[in-house]
Amino acid sequence: MNRAFSPGIIGGMRIRLAGRQPLHSAVIGQASSGPTTVTFDASDMTFASPLDLAGIAAWAARLRRESDAVSFVLPTDDDVRRYLVRMDLIAELAKADVAITGATPALRRADRADVLLEVRLIRNPADVERFSTDAYELVQLHTSDSSAAAAAKMLGELLDNAITHAGSLVGVYAAAQVHLHGGNVQLAVADGGIGVRSHLARNPCFRDLTAAQALSAALRPGVTGTSERRGNGLPDLLSIASGFGGQLLLRSDDGYAQVKAAVPDRQTTEACHVPGTWAWVHLCLPRGQRRMVSLQQ
Repeated sequence: MNRAFSPGIIGGMRIRLAGRQPLHSAVIGQASSGPTTVTFDASDMTFASPLDLAGIAAWAARLRRESDAVSFVLPTDDDVRRYLVRMDLIAELAKADVAITGATPALRRADRADVLLEVRLIRNPADVERFSTDAYELVQLHTSDSSAAAAAKMLGELLDNAITHAGSLVGVYAAAQVHLHGGNVQLAVADGGIGVRSHLARNPCFRDLTAAQALSAALRPGVTGTSERRGNGLPDLLSIASGFGGQLLLRSDDGYAQVKAAVPDRQTTEACHVPGTWAWVHLCLPRGQRRMVSLQQ
């Protein structure tokens, strides 16, 4: 029987992470039975994006606080397994007391700071500043200073929102990657906090929204769950992203939104319930500004 995640797990849960970019899908296979344990089964995963990395880390860390035990089954695909290790997902899961099932490959760790920002736990504004700076330096290797600054600003906005509003007891996870052949950048931020709906419900104007409606509202200027004159973070992010042919994927509670920044009609839907708020930004680097970077290990 499939079910959505909810705090206070009754019975065990198995979360199937199969195929390419499983956390990009509105539906994630979940089945429940047995004791209060959780298993993330990635045995059939064939490709992972920064959103998959950050989302799995945040989800597993949150569930570990609420369950007797949480385990993660490594992919059978050797390349994917090595990638999860190389991007520090397995190390972060171990730090969160998640048991790893399967043989962890030993890697000769090459410096890939030219294309990767491994999964990192963000807990405070200083961590936000460091990760945003690292993202700027990463993207700057491949494009103009102004484009790199725009990417870092978008990432900083997502991280600041998560640190300020999420109330995540497990912190915030972030990851990034540049794909040289496609000339694109992917940024991802995921927390295990209260979610957009609960945050906006602090404002009486938005108290009765569904999770999907809350995501839709958060994409409009001036919408906030605080008494401050703010609420332009996501609209500003979309405005910047539109100059890069950008796309945004947002998940929060059982709300799900895939947005093309340049398209005014933005639809949000109900989806599989996940804890907290997760965001993935995809940017196409301006072709005339791209720089060549050596691929030597």
